[in-house]
Amino acid sequence: MKKGEDEHAVGYTKNVSAGGLFIGTIRPLPPGTEIVVDIKEGEKLRQRPAVVVHAARVSPLLASVQTSGMGVRFLDGEQTEKAVTKVQDKAVESPVESVEEVAQLSGEDDSEPDIEVDLTVVESFREAFRRDIQHGLIFVPGPIAASPGQEIRVGVLVPGTDREISLKARVDRETICRSEAYGELGKNGFMLVFLESDKAVSRLRTFL
Repeated sequence: MKKGEDEHAVGYTKNVSAGGLFIGTIRPLPPGTEIVVDIKEGEKLRQRPAVVVHAARVSPLLASVQTSGMGVRFLDGEQTEKAVTKVQDKAVESPVESVEEVAQLSGEDDSEPDIEVDLTVVESFREAFRRDIQHGLIFVPGPIAASPGQEIRVGVLVPGTDREISLKARVDRETICRSEAYGELGKNGFMLVFLESDKAVSRLRTFL
């Protein structure tokens, strides 16, 4: 329900934490919109004021690689451990409250990657995230020892850390570079689709 308006919308919840949650919906609201979230605790219904912090309206054609919806942050500062527990009991995803937990959920581990993508420059990472990563995709420049349909592990070098984020992906198609975020425009390469893309995107979003 939008704050101050008698308008209700229904969505499903995932990635629930004490500070906020993700609402899956085909009609996400714009970032900055203040809303009231109804949370059911047993037989009781609680209302929590919240604000939309990020949103993605995804075409049904991309539903397999990215979820349409919005992330919201609670505004009342109250811890919601009971609410989180109740939501978990309804078989939604576990709360994500730390970088380490997100890493585990996203399929990241210490396995050696098959290929690396250098996005250590802040502007390049933001551009790649805006263009591809938020949709569950990433471009790998140059030839790789894999073919379309093959599952590989891609290591993403991100800004502000010397860690390499290793994620599972599937080679989608051969294409050319269309963004300077990855290097030389027009250079041959491959587009990859993250496996468990929602979790991979959440993992990489922490470095924006």
